[in-house]
Amino acid sequence: GAGRGGTRAPRSACVPWRSGMTGADILGAKFDVVYGQPTPAGNYAGMVVQINGVPTDPNPHTAYWAYFYNTGSGWQYSGSGALSTHPQPGTVQGWLDLPGRSAQIGD
Repeated sequence: GAGRGGTRAPRSACVPWRSGMTGADILGAKFDVVYGQPTPAGNYAGMVVQINGVPTDPNPHTAYWAYFYNTGSGWQYSGSGALSTHPQPGTVQGWLDLPGRSAQIGD
């Protein structure tokens, strides 16, 4: 995967599944996560704006981490977000840093 500031090797982790887990629970079990907040310029609450320090200066107005899940036949963008997604055991979740893009909640 590519992160701002250069090419970064993809990182992966297995997380023990439990009933009721969200995609955000899975991500937060192995990685340091920073979420956006409501601002006068827009509501970025719940958006993942930084994972393990990338980007170093998160700005939800210009970039965000997109959330994907593997369907078994390919990757699917999750428009509902990790806080409201409840992955099943054995599924694969993915995150992609999208610099230069904004995805304000409610758009």
